[in-house]
Amino acid sequence: MNSIENITYEDLRNCAALARESKDMRNRMLALRSLAERCTMPMQGNGHTSSESPDRLGNWVARLEEMEQECNRRIEAYMEHVLEVELVIQMVKNGTQRTILRMRYLDGLLWEEISERTHYTDRWCRVLHDRGLEDLGLRKDRSKSDPCYSG
Repeated sequence: MNSIENITYEDLRNCAALARESKDMRNRMLALRSLAERCTMPMQGNGHTSSESPDRLGNWVARLEEMEQECNRRIEAYMEHVLEVELVIQMVKNGTQRTILRMRYLDGLLWEEISERTHYTDRWCRVLHDRGLEDLGLRKDRSKSDPCYSG
């Protein structure tokens, strides 16, 4: 990532993508771990255990551990970005704009989620977001193909 003085809109977008990616991966990992634990526990009522072989369960555990390691690597990459992006966002003078930028780029929230949390319309959230970027001297692509702007 660039130094604080040289941060770009693309750096902000990457941080938001990492936030969403980390959250999604963590949720998938927790769901899979929960499924694996259910397969290893005895079934209720009849006393029968899972029909899964120990080798197969061992493979699941190994895969879950690999997924956990990958998730941790992504979280570490995200954390490196967070520290720099937070310092940049703190430079925005308006508190509401700072909040919206944090929700967008540090929490990885979609416009609808930001609108719901702030009780502003989707359109007004985008206006405040754009003003925050302008305050930082950052420009962004306003095209409809910009996934960070549309989603």
